[in-house]
Amino acid sequence: MRPVFAFGLMFASLWLPDSAQASPAAKAGLNGDDWGLCSRYTAAQERLDGIPQHLLTAISVVETGRSGQNGRAITAWPWTINAEGKGYYLPSKASAVAKVEELRAQGMKSIDVGCMQVNLMYHDDAFTDLQRAFDPKTNVAYAAAFLSRLQVRTKSWVEAAGQYHSTRRVKGTNYRTKVMEAWTDLHEQQGGADETVVAGAKPKTKPATIDPLRLVDLNRSFKLKRMAAKPEKGAAKRGQQLDDWRSMRDKQPFTVLAAVQMARNKQSLRAAIGRETKIQKANHFEQRRRKQLTKWRIGNGYE
Repeated sequence: MRPVFAFGLMFASLWLPDSAQASPAAKAGLNGDDWGLCSRYTAAQERLDGIPQHLLTAISVVETGRSGQNGRAITAWPWTINAEGKGYYLPSKASAVAKVEELRAQGMKSIDVGCMQVNLMYHDDAFTDLQRAFDPKTNVAYAAAFLSRLQVRTKSWVEAAGQYHSTRRVKGTNYRTKVMEAWTDLHEQQGGADETVVAGAKPKTKPATIDPLRLVDLNRSFKLKRMAAKPEKGAAKRGQQLDDWRSMRDKQPFTVLAAVQMARNKQSLRAAIGRETKIQKANHFEQRRRKQLTKWRIGNGYE
């Protein structure tokens, strides 16, 4: 494994035409019961962690893929080692553990192991021991968590797949292309078949225009835009309300002055009416009082 988010690419070159593949497993002395281990756990971990279907499996195939039992299918092999660029396919878990111990005794440090080729030097805290490192379930679970962290950081499963090998642009792009090819083949060949079945050889006619991983990102972006549409409408309405408020605020001094002047005018009018009424009442009282006084004088013989 290379420094800074890197996994081994030694076995990516094994994604070759049938004629270039190794001999069947039986001739290599490999245990036929172990062929489905990697794909079984990658499929399960994809569902558990919400990883696009077959993506983790595709990475595993690129990392450790080799000719399967029938001599044609490309299958991830759990007892795979890459020690500083040299690859080893071991027939069993015990022999794989023993080989790593031997390589370490020789002074080798950068060693990729298991279904997902986790590097024991750059991910030294990933496993408690070699038994756990080569356990397919544990190995796949760690790699899935690592891939998910990359997706959170890049916001893209496509970019995350490329950075699984390296954050360097050229290496990451080349690796991502290999993963996408493997992922497309798995989708085309497996479809709705049992998830533990491993992908077969590549079809002669390749749908080069199909980019399934890109579709995953596009669908995700589309959903995010749809989710953002409703808040945008609400935000637009609130923005209009805010503009209206600001407009009224700017006009407020004139509005207040007009209101104050109107109030003053009404108050002045009421005061004027009040004064007029008082004068009228006073005049009326004076006239009535004079009448009463005149009547009293006449009645008492003064006039």
